[in-house]
Amino acid sequence: IYHYLRETDMLSGFIAFIKSTDPDMLVAWNGDGFDFPYIINH
Repeated sequence: IYHYLRETDMLSGFIAFIKSTDPDMLVAWNGDGFDFPYIINH
């Protein structure tokens, strides 16, 4: 569990985690419809 005080830090941490683990795929319930566009645009 990671704790962040600011949303920008959380999103940066998420991107760093994805880069460090290099997953073959990401699975989300509404990833294409909301989650991934939200992350990319923030």
